[in-house]
This record gives sequence, C-alpha cells and structure tokens, in this order.
Amino acid sequence: MRSNIKKIVFGAMCAGALSCAVFAQEGQFTDLYYNQDLNTTGWSADRYMQNPAVWNVGSQDGPLFDGEVNSASNNLYLVSQDPLTSDQSVLFGYDSYNWNVHDIVIDLDNGVNYRILHLVPNQKLQISGDFDITLKSLARWWMPENRIALDENVSITVDGNLNVANSTAKAEVDEGNVGQNGVKFVVSSENYMPSSFEVKGNVAFKSEDTYSYWSDNILFSLGVTSFKVGGYVDMTETRAGTFTWDLCKTANDNYFSDISVGGLEGGSALQISSAHSATVNLTFANSSAHSYSGTLASRAGSDNKLNVTMDASDAQNGRQTLIIKEGGAVEGDAAMNPSRLDSVTVLNGTLNLGAYNGLVNGDLYERQARNIVRLYR
Repeated sequence: MRSNIKKIVFGAMCAGALSCAVFAQEGQFTDLYYNQDLNTTGWSADRYMQNPAVWNVGSQDGPLFDGEVNSASNNLYLVSQDPLTSDQSVLFGYDSYNWNVHDIVIDLDNGVNYRILHLVPNQKLQISGDFDITLKSLARWWMPENRIALDENVSITVDGNLNVANSTAKAEVDEGNVGQNGVKFVVSSENYMPSSFEVKGNVAFKSEDTYSYWSDNILFSLGVTSFKVGGYVDMTETRAGTFTWDLCKTANDNYFSDISVGGLEGGSALQISSAHSATVNLTFANSSAHSYSGTLASRAGSDNKLNVTMDASDAQNGRQTLIIKEGGAVEGDAAMNPSRLDSVTVLNGTLNLGAYNGLVNGDLYERQARNIVRLYR
C-alpha cells in the first residue's frame, strides 16, 4: 500500500487468503482495493468496479471481497501499482445506475491521458465521505490529463471534501527526467452533454513543496453544465504561478456552464479555454469571508463570457474579495489573452472587487440597496 494514502477507519478484516465479506459496523468502514491492471481496458464486465472479484479487502494483497460493492459502508481505493502507460478508463459498470459509497481514494502515477473514473449515461454517484485524488506525473515535458468522464445526464455528489494533490517531487523529476510540467485534473462531459458535479464540503488543491521546472503545477479544468461547491475552493499556491482553474473547456459553440462556490481562496489564474463561445455564470454563495487574487484570460479569437454574481447564503457574513490582476496571456496553439468580466451583480452579501481599468466589459450593478460592491484599483 502506498505510504501517502489517507488512513481511514475500517471494519473487521478476514484472516488468511479466503474470500470474505466484511460488514460495516457503526462508525466503521470497509477498505476495498481495486486489483485489476489499470493499463488494460476497463470496458469489460469482469473488470467493472461493480464486480466484487476486482477488490481486495484491507490492502492491495488482502483477501478477495465477495460482498456488495455498491454500499455506503465501503471505501474504494484505486491505486496504481505500476506506472500508467496506456490511455484507458475505470468504470463502475451497468448493474446499477445509482451508486453510494463512503470514500473514494485515487492515487496514480501517470504518464498518459487517463479516465480515472468514467460514469455511463444516467448514472448517479453519491460519495458520503471524501473524494481524495493524488496524482504524480511521469510524462516528459507535457501535462497528462487525469479525467473524470461524465456521460449524458450523469451526476456526482460528494458530501465531504474533494482534495486534489500533485505528488510530483523535485528529486523524482531530476532523477527520472519526468514530471516537469505538473498534472492536469479534468471533470468534463462526454460530448459536452448535460451533467453535474457537486461537492458539499470544500475543494482543495495542493502540491509538493519542492519543485523542478514546473513540476508543482496543477491545471484544474471543467467542462460540465453545473459545478457546485457548498464550502469554498482553496487554490492557495505553494509558490506563485502554479495553479490554474480553467472554468470551461469545450469544443461546442454556445455552451453554458453554471458554477456556484461558497467562496474562492488563494491566488492563481482563472481562464476560459473554450475555442468558440462559452458563457460561464460564476456565483459566490459565501457564508463567510474569502479572498482571491489572480489573473483572468480567455481563448484568443473566442467569444467567451464570464458573469459574476454575489449571492451570499449568509448576507451578513458572506464576503468575497476578488482581485483580478492584469496579465494571464498564454502563447502557443491554444493562445490565451487577458479577458474581462462581462457583468457583475450583487444580490446578497459583500463583494470587494479589485479591478484594473477596463476589467468589466458590460454591466456592474446591485439589485438591492443594502448590498455592496466595492471597487478599487
């Protein structure tokens, strides 16, 4: 078992090599480890996550599981024992369209683009605990994509927190000549059909505190119609210029994405990399005070729009400081230019908007007199 995997309390384990089922008792959970080769296609009934035979109990070399995988008493671990070298997918399968598990822990060493979790059309996933993702890049001078793929009418709900970590360390980069560009974490719809992802707790991004070149970079990319965070999104960087949140990346024209967060913390880069005309509606539903400072950019030649709304769930205490600095340009085939806000609206709470001249392209207004927009440059 990898040493950096989070320890979780689990129920009684079976002795010996016999197949067994472990039933959760009050306050206890069963840790199940996926035992299939992640470099082999996941599109096979005997490899689907719904199959008890693809899980070991307690560790990667523990006894086989023979109970019900689809249970809120189970913690599911997807851990790469060998580096990922083949572009594949991991799927639950088709036996159930409603999944409910406790924690999901994904820990991968990846040198290719990979669907770390793929939900088929109309499938719903409820994670009653946390969703922890640790990624290490083994790619040479490029950023591998680690993707949660959502088919049409799919939803994921996390009752706890979503934690994403880049575990690429300087020593490994220098010794192996890999991982120089960091990692990419993507949540997107297949064919950009309607889908949703909700985290009721917080979303946090972290990198190793050592780096070589850009190995500590994290690019968080969305391509869903609805993304909601009940808590706040923490993009506090280990060092400046390492985290980027791509609010919308699609190949579709006239794509709309609604993003609601209970606050945005830290400093990094915001961007919309859709090549055509995506509209992102970003709502701050804060119940407490949060502060963010970074740049804003959009795909060169596109007609992308970002509308910001402050609609605090607690009008008295909900405050968001949003400082958009000049900059954010990216050169290359998918060039990014500094962008502007299309509109800013305050319904409830306080929005402190730090803006440079020309940042707001369209409307800037308040709906109610008691709400405050503070502009400063």
